[in-house]
Amino acid sequence: MQNQSSAIVLKTENLSIGYLKKKIATSIASNINIELNKGELVALVGANGVGKSTFLKTLTKLQKPLSGSVFISAKNTKLILPSEFAKKVSLVLTEPMANKHLTVYELIALGRQPYLNWIGKLTKIDINAIEQAIEQTNISHIKHKFCYELSDGQLQIVMIARAIAQQTPIIILDEPTVHLDLNHKANILNVLKQLVKTGGKTILFSSHEIDLVTQLCDKLMVMTTNKIDLDTPKNHIKKGSFNTLFSSDLIHFDHATGSFKIIN
Repeated sequence: MQNQSSAIVLKTENLSIGYLKKKIATSIASNINIELNKGELVALVGANGVGKSTFLKTLTKLQKPLSGSVFISAKNTKLILPSEFAKKVSLVLTEPMANKHLTVYELIALGRQPYLNWIGKLTKIDINAIEQAIEQTNISHIKHKFCYELSDGQLQIVMIARAIAQQTPIIILDEPTVHLDLNHKANILNVLKQLVKTGGKTILFSSHEIDLVTQLCDKLMVMTTNKIDLDTPKNHIKKGSFNTLFSSDLIHFDHATGSFKIIN
């Protein structure tokens, strides 16, 4: 049986996140100590502007931490070269695509870049990875379409398929269900759940869909001002983590239903 320490795939130690402006550091959250294990689906929730995107960008080396460390498979990310990091972590952001004139297949194939040689030609292994990603996300019917022909929901699934084709043990997504209808939200969350269940992936994603993620996720990170609390949904509900998530007298978390209610 795998011991707990060997199951940890992502870890932070006394991490402080924020940004520098004119050499002046502004901290968003500090003393972040979290551990994510293999085969976990974890959602990061919090109010707008609290710093969720900054946290995810710090984990994925797009932004430097103010202090502290991030570890991937027990190795400090400061010591991991970009080419090696791309084989450990795949990232899906909410930024618009630079080129929507790619076909769906071509976009998913970009996930194989970390494995290509200097010629850049896809091998049989690469093609199999791409086809498997297409199959897992059920998008074979649109694989020859151009990305500009897709709906927002379809494009988001394609971006996830690209991350799957990258074949990393960790997938990190910034608000993968934003601006989507309920059906597309449920579809994407179900795809993520299946990747964890059948593929042993560790997936971390930010979300405002608290009602949905409390039902589907193994753990939740609740982010408030200067703090991130990682626990199971059940424990978060027990200790009242959601009660002060939003600073408004109009919203109340109902412990009985596990959902937010609007107070009339």
